[in-house]
Amino acid sequence: MDRRTDGRDARIPMPVSYEHESLLELFRRRETLAVELLTETLGVEVPSWTTVRVSEGDLGQVDPVETRADLVLLLDERGEPVFGIVVEVQLGKDPDKRLRWPLYATTLRVRHDCPVAVLVVTPDRGVAAWAAEPIPLGSGNTYSVVVLGPDAIPRIQTPDVPVELALLSAKAHAEAEGGLDVVEVAMRCVMQLDAAVRGEYHDRLWAWLSPAIREKVNQMLEQHFPYPQSDFAKEHYGKGVADGRSEGRREGRREGESELLLRMLTHRFGELPAEVEARVRAADDADLQRWGVRLLDASALDAVFADD
Repeated sequence: MDRRTDGRDARIPMPVSYEHESLLELFRRRETLAVELLTETLGVEVPSWTTVRVSEGDLGQVDPVETRADLVLLLDERGEPVFGIVVEVQLGKDPDKRLRWPLYATTLRVRHDCPVAVLVVTPDRGVAAWAAEPIPLGSGNTYSVVVLGPDAIPRIQTPDVPVELALLSAKAHAEAEGGLDVVEVAMRCVMQLDAAVRGEYHDRLWAWLSPAIREKVNQMLEQHFPYPQSDFAKEHYGKGVADGRSEGRREGRREGESELLLRMLTHRFGELPAEVEARVRAADDADLQRWGVRLLDASALDAVFADD
């Protein structure tokens, strides 16, 4: 008999949400992110390895249960798999998933003859505690996954980290005390990206923030530099990034990036001289990106524009 009690067919996977997919995309974009979090944050030991590759996510057998993992990574040493990682993004409690996680581990281990860790990523503390409970297998045996919950995700304070880690940190800690500082660091990391992907990452971060936090971010940025469109990031910063072929959109993107840089400069150094404001507004994409990177470490306004 089907184990479900809500009338759903166990063979049909539940639709995934934007939040689920956008979190998972961080691990797809940076394939070493899962390894870094496992080893540096969660203390899991892995063998020596040289490369990481995405593997087939179908970890099922011939049965009616949906057994496709979110993401499967293999650490290779000299072309041979030495460690497997199954990344599962979990936004809510799902008893069926606890049945599958041991299957994922054993199937991947048999398939590649190497140790395996199931890494469950969740932004919810309750889900993290639930996922961390040992899974009974019978005869006194249990299986435990490795859980990356909000309390385990590091609070990123400087922008010299991968943007994916900065965004994950912002999602986990935006609502906590000092969370705006973490969000600001994530925004600074996004500013370092190429224009082709900058808007995409910014939109992902903005979508994760609650309306209350968005308002606080806008207030922070507008404290010294008012702008008529308070929700500027959604309407202007990302504008034009998705389609650089349109001249109007390119101009909208450049204007949005100029506004963002001016807000960040003002937040960091106070009211800006009129000549600085005019210079930033007239700058091209290359100048804006160069100044945005310098802003990360500049101790004074002059240092941002040094040697230009």
